[in-house]
Order: sequence, then C-alpha cells, then structure tokens
Amino acid sequence: MCKSPVGFSRFRLEKENLRIIDVINSSSSKTEARFYLGKVRKDTVGHYRCLYEVKNTWSPRSETLVLEVIHEDITQASATITEVTPGSTLQSYKVWNGVRMALAGVILLVLGAIIGEAWYDFRGLQTCKRQEEWKSGIVRIWINYHESFFAGFVWIQGISAQVVESQKPFLSAWPSPIVPIREHVTLYCQSELGFEMFSLFKEQRGRILQMQNFSSQQSFVIGPVTTAHAGIYRCQGFYSESPHGSSALSDSLEIVVTGIYRKPSLLALPAPLVKSGGAVTLKCFSEIVFETFILVLHRKGLSVDPLYLVGEPYDGGYQANISIAPVTAAHAGTYRCYGSVSHQPYEWSDPSDSLDITIKGPVFQNCTLGNSIRIVVAGLVLLALLLMLTKAWWSHEELKMERRKILQNPTAVNR
Repeated sequence: MCKSPVGFSRFRLEKENLRIIDVINSSSSKTEARFYLGKVRKDTVGHYRCLYEVKNTWSPRSETLVLEVIHEDITQASATITEVTPGSTLQSYKVWNGVRMALAGVILLVLGAIIGEAWYDFRGLQTCKRQEEWKSGIVRIWINYHESFFAGFVWIQGISAQVVESQKPFLSAWPSPIVPIREHVTLYCQSELGFEMFSLFKEQRGRILQMQNFSSQQSFVIGPVTTAHAGIYRCQGFYSESPHGSSALSDSLEIVVTGIYRKPSLLALPAPLVKSGGAVTLKCFSEIVFETFILVLHRKGLSVDPLYLVGEPYDGGYQANISIAPVTAAHAGTYRCYGSVSHQPYEWSDPSDSLDITIKGPVFQNCTLGNSIRIVVAGLVLLALLLMLTKAWWSHEELKMERRKILQNPTAVNR
C-alpha cells in the first residue's frame, strides 16, 4: 500500500527502478493505492518504491521497501518442542475447542442464510434471472439486488441506494454522465427535504467554484458541452429565507466529455460469441498514445460504471487487455472502449465501434433443480458442522472431566 499527503491522479509501483504497476485514481478524495503482487515467489524478492502523480507532476520516490521470502524449517521448529504438562495441554485444547465452536457457529449462521434464500427462491418469490445475477454479482448485490459488473454499480443505482447524511442531496446526470462533445446533459439535484433553491458547483484545480443557482425544479441543463464542462460536480440545497438552512454538498459526480480524440478499436478474443462458463478477452488498442483505456458496458439502456485499464505499448501503438472468466449472463451486453491521457482524465476519445458479447448455451438453469441442489448441499454441510460442534462440545466436556481427575489425584498422571 502506498499513501500520498494529497489526492493523486495515478500511483506507480517500481521494483529495482522499473515500473511494474500503475493505479489510476477515480476519486479526488482518495490518498492511497494498493498493489496486489499475487502469490509470493522467489522473484518477489527485491527493492520496491512508489511515487504518485498530481497535475501531471510526479512526486519524489518513497523510501525503499525490501521484500524477502522466509522459508520456515518445520522440522527444526518441531524439534524444539518440550514436554507439555497435562494442565497446559488441557488449557490449549480448551482454547482450540472454543475457537472451533465459534467458527462453526458463524459458518452455521451463513449457511442458514443461504438455505433461507434458496427456500425463498424455491417457493417462486424470485425469478431465475435474479438468481443468476445474484450469483454472478458482488456482495453489495445482497442489499438492493442491483446489477453489478467489474466491481461497479449501475450509473443510476445511487438513486435508490442513497442514504441521507446531514441533509445531503443526490446529484445525477441524464441521460448519462458520459457526454459526446457539443451535446447536452441535464443534471438533477434531488432531495426529499423540500429545499427551495439549489446551487451547482464544479471543482477546478482543487477548489470548488459555484456555477449556477436554480429553482426547486432541481435540474440544470448544460450544453452544448465543451472540454470546459468536463470535471467533477456537486450540488447543495438551501432555503431562500434562511442563510444557515443549507444542506451539505452532495457526493461528487464526474462529467466526461467524449469525442476529443480518434476512436480506438475493440476486439473480443477468441470471439464475441461466448459459451456460458467460458472465457473471453477484451482488447482495446489504438495508434494514439493513450495512457488509459476505459471500457463501458451498456445493458438494458443503462451504462455500468466504467472500468479503467492501464495502456501498454505495442507495435507502435498502445493497448489494454482484460480477461473475463467464467462468463455469465451478467457479462452479456454492448461494450465500447474509450481512450484518454493522464493529464485530462475527463476528456475521452470517441467511443470504439460497438462490440456485442453474446452468451450461448444454458444461461439459466431450471429453478427448481438448481435450488434443490443448493438446499441439499447446504443441508449436508450443516449436518457436518453440527457433528463437528457436537464433537467439540463433547471433547470439551471430556477435558473438563479429565482436568477434575488430575486436580483430585495429581499422582495418577505420572503412573
């Protein structure tokens, strides 16, 4: 993990002064980045440093972090074990059984929730399609059953998921925050608190500047958009007769202007027709030096949060690849790819030609059969955990009895 004292546009991790990972920041308030190095191997050993970029300027490199791989000698460790007294043995068994029972109890609760959900679906209160999206989504889908992809939310998801914090309104864009140049976009500042007026703000060079006041209609039209309109917006509600009756600023909304550069190309390898459960690789590439490629999925009239990919040099141009596996129904839809440069993150190229990913094969299994299998498997696991809990409890009782015997007749232990 690498931290910066201020917001950054990109973090870079270097090993032996060579770049190995770049992380693009999608939030102005974020001041740290995490680099995943995968499973530790011999080549993981080395000297690491990180640095960050702010306003097209790179910071000095951090202090060197030396990573080493330690090989534990289990045989030697075992040889150092000394004789354990009966009292300490009983105590260690007692602790272990307590931990085991606690873990088993937590797993029982989780499996109970799974069986409850499966039975709920089994009774026909959920559709097969929602089950498939639940299984292929992420943990946040449990809360609102919103469609998710690439660890992102649907653009419009916040409308139903927002939580009022200190009278904070919600700012959204229609039809989309991704706006072609010279087109129009409508910003909506929404609140249930009945504010009479709203103010729109735009962040510029780290400062928040007020752009416009508008009435209780809660909407503001921008257009024809230019590159000057690209950036981060917030809104605030207030009452006209009370100078102190204002809300907190809304969460930020990023408005992106497209059409600044020529469009990149987008390919699906080996083919856009993918078997359910298979794998596909999406490749964005361009002859323009795009430091970032942005992949957007359009499904059912909505745009899923964009996925930012780091561009890499190839054959006189730049490219970025992402592999998807296993493919599910949640991955089907129309994909487009954009390109951008690091010093203008909210100004994108024209979109690539549309790429339709189609899933073939049995996308949705029979509801009754699928839920029956899930209930049976969860039931078997529950039975096994119940047996484990019973054994742990019985062992715990036996150890208590043994401890009483030792306390009553300590000489019997040494016979």
